[in-house]
Amino acid sequence: MRRSACVRRNPPGSKMFRGRVGYYIWFPKPDGKCGRRWGGELKRDAQAKLDKMIASGEITAPTPETITLEQFVPMYLKHKAVVLGRKPSTIVGDRNRLTGAILPELGEFQLASITANTVSKYLQERRRTVSVATANRERALLSHIFTVARTLLKGYAAEHPIRGKIPAPIERTSRHNEALTELDQVRLLDACRVVDTGIKRPYLWLMCLVSLDTGARPGRQTLTLRWTDIDHEAGMIRFKNTKSGDHAVPATARLLAALRERQAASTSSYVFPGKGGTRPLVKYFGRFRQAADRAGLSRTTIAYHLRHTFATNLLMRGVPIQVVKRLLGHSTVLMTERYSHSSDAAERAASDLAGSIGSTHEERSDEREADG
Repeated sequence: MRRSACVRRNPPGSKMFRGRVGYYIWFPKPDGKCGRRWGGELKRDAQAKLDKMIASGEITAPTPETITLEQFVPMYLKHKAVVLGRKPSTIVGDRNRLTGAILPELGEFQLASITANTVSKYLQERRRTVSVATANRERALLSHIFTVARTLLKGYAAEHPIRGKIPAPIERTSRHNEALTELDQVRLLDACRVVDTGIKRPYLWLMCLVSLDTGARPGRQTLTLRWTDIDHEAGMIRFKNTKSGDHAVPATARLLAALRERQAASTSSYVFPGKGGTRPLVKYFGRFRQAADRAGLSRTTIAYHLRHTFATNLLMRGVPIQVVKRLLGHSTVLMTERYSHSSDAAERAASDLAGSIGSTHEERSDEREADG
């Protein structure tokens, strides 16, 4: 496989360029051998030198047939941000996935040379060290890159290596799809009060209550909540900048009472302020593990189960799935249907329990008749 010119990193400990740490330019020579030239300590300096070499005709610019994945990534991210209008946080997440995992393994490959077998081997290796969800995200990102390549690269007509060849999605785990029983919820909230005792920012109990009573996603959606987002008169809480935009959710009486009590003692505009009170907390649910252990919950229990519990409770009480969809802020009802499986399972368990009680009652009646 003949690769095109690109910028590569010279890591610490390398014997090339007398051990200098930085970036160099790799390019193919006419005789088939490879050439290397020092680019600089910064990647942008090396890229500028590469552009000059291409402009002067010293080396050949990459074509749609020879461009590598690493060379195409900047074009892809710019297209995704400017043309497709994705959020900056989405672009940062994609860049981190690419630079942290995908490019070190596949970056030097030409786009046209990457096959379904290449991607499958990469994903199989990733599954050994990361969760199924992480592998799914990387697979989806790679698939979108090849889709965009057909739009941006004129003359690129290579077969899509993922679509229709690698099943989507890969089997997912169900650790987000577990609902807590009513007894578990009581135990967890009691444990949260214990964990909150004697610390500077005792917010865990209220955070868990927000997720349990509104279905808010634990993390940024909960942590960035402001007092102005809470309408006590209407009994509504507005969550902003969620995955599907802003949406309002009715609040329970106990949650409004707890928020009113917290607001009376607060001097910050945030419900859960961080140090100094001018910004929200960045992370706090590490304490959730302590509370879950104290409550005797399973080690697989995570904070996201509070959101799932909210949805499952509504579905079990006969709330229409379209209403649950709006409360959760889902873009499609297909996402909400994932939660219906737990409610079905809970109903079956309740039915089995009722059946076992009935069977026991009949057995005792038969025993009394036999004794009589």
